[in-house]
Amino acid sequence: MLARWQSSLTVKLSSALPTTAGTALAAIKKAQVQAGQRVLINGASGGVGLFALQIAKAQGTHVTAVVSHYNFNLVKSFGADECVDYKTSNITKQKGVAFDKIIGVNGYHSVSDYKKILTADGFYIAIGGVRQVMEAAVLGKLLTLGQPRQIGFTSLFALKGNWVQELSDLVEAGKLRPYIDRVFSFAEVQKAVE
Repeated sequence: MLARWQSSLTVKLSSALPTTAGTALAAIKKAQVQAGQRVLINGASGGVGLFALQIAKAQGTHVTAVVSHYNFNLVKSFGADECVDYKTSNITKQKGVAFDKIIGVNGYHSVSDYKKILTADGFYIAIGGVRQVMEAAVLGKLLTLGQPRQIGFTSLFALKGNWVQELSDLVEAGKLRPYIDRVFSFAEVQKAVE
């Protein structure tokens, strides 16, 4: 896949995009995220979560990020409108909250838990967590019979078209940036994996 090289994309920045940002883009596309919607991203401080947050914001949504309190400033600096500390609050048990789209990056809650806080025509996407992806794949249709709610799962491999160019364009527009904690040399691969 080819994409125009953007002036703001250094080698370091561009190498941080394809897998994690591509997976986030696949989730946003599959959920059909649109302007004005309320989006919940559970696991918003990780690689895929931070990209999902930014892509959702670029679509004009209101994003609630579920992270540890330690990461509130990080996700707010990437555009989160609200933050929920998963260590002290279970978002699926809060009364009066409803989201149009839920992106579960970390596999923390079950499909039935998320279903409680989806709007009537909401969409939940599982990215992380073997149990959640299996529930979404196997039980998703059963849990939504007779209801407009949708449940699905996605990965980078679901993308079609020139998605690399889409990501590059978002970077150039200043709407997408990777968070790079540190850079490891090739000789430090084992340390990086650890």
